[in-house]
Amino acid sequence: MNTLFRYIFSKAFMFWLAALLSLLLLVMLSMLFGNLAMFAEHDIEGSLAMRYMLYSVPQAIYWILPFSICLGVLIAQANFSRHVETIAMQACSVSSGRIFGPYLAVGIIATILMTAISFYIYPQAQREAERLENIYIKNRDVSGSFSVMGGRFKVGDSIYYVEHLDIRNNRMDK
Repeated sequence: MNTLFRYIFSKAFMFWLAALLSLLLLVMLSMLFGNLAMFAEHDIEGSLAMRYMLYSVPQAIYWILPFSICLGVLIAQANFSRHVETIAMQACSVSSGRIFGPYLAVGIIATILMTAISFYIYPQAQREAERLENIYIKNRDVSGSFSVMGGRFKVGDSIYYVEHLDIRNNRMDK
């Protein structure tokens, strides 16, 4: 890689990360304030609320990543234009392909990240966030029958058989 590519790439990448992190902070604060009523209604502890919010981060990244890449590239190009660097590059006969190639590279990295989040991270995190909300926060989606000999209950699509349930120690045995 030549120096010009590294220079433009590093600027565009840093502005993209700054846009992604700042938008992520805004969205996560919005989600937190939106869920405060649910947290207060069900009287949950702070660590459970933070775990729920942590599992919601991939969803927020999924929402804002395309906008953040556009914003990061625009900020980088505006910064170059403000310091007349783009005109200086063109005056030195640098082709448009060499100027905009690093932006394409940043876009490809964002696309790979979006793919990883969409197919691997986001579905698992969303399932865990829904499980936390349904079971630990709203105390629903656990149904079953219990007797002296044990019990059966269903959580999601799984059915469990329990012979001994110790609620105080948070333990169940088959």
